[in-house]
Amino acid sequence: LLEVNCETDFVAASDKFQSLVGELGMIVAASPDVLVVSPDEVPAEVLAKEREVEMGKEDLKSKPEAVRAKIVEGRIEKMRNQVALLNQASLRDPTKTVADIVKETIAAVGENIQIRRFAKYNLGEGMQKKSNDFAAEVAQQTQAKAAAPAPPKKEEPKKEEAKEEKKPAVQIAASVVKELRDKTGAGMMDCKKALGENNGDVEASIEWLRKKGL
Repeated sequence: LLEVNCETDFVAASDKFQSLVGELGMIVAASPDVLVVSPDEVPAEVLAKEREVEMGKEDLKSKPEAVRAKIVEGRIEKMRNQVALLNQASLRDPTKTVADIVKETIAAVGENIQIRRFAKYNLGEGMQKKSNDFAAEVAQQTQAKAAAPAPPKKEEPKKEEAKEEKKPAVQIAASVVKELRDKTGAGMMDCKKALGENNGDVEASIEWLRKKGL
């Protein structure tokens, strides 16, 4: 869901405004890291936690305090830009940011335009997944085969058993990232990477972070 405001219904119905809103919606949907509209909207407690995590990283422990602080602030600023919609590259021209194309549209329609807010919903998020008893399923299939008439003996490789079900790509929800951050105290980007490496499994991600020393 995306809310973009202008000043009149006339502009809201215009092709330029509708084109802008459509492009913004696609950018939000295609950018899992985007969490806020502008860098200024990143909560202070999130920044404080990220700063604490970064200051404790091994690659900075040997550096002087002043140097460490400067490097950490650079990393924090990078994180703020990565999660802000206004700083994302536009689809129509990757050399321009979302902020740039909003300004261009304002100039074209003659009215102020503001990206108010957005919210993401992942398909299936919050739903309880059906748990299949694989052993029972195999036993049922075995019984069904035993009851069926035996076909002519044929030496064929069991292709069906050799196939392994491919794991679907996991889209990491912001709520899962927050849960892992609360349990481990690791940084936001480290938590997202851990969840991506472990198919969204929080417990496996905790162990992964522990092994990495994060």
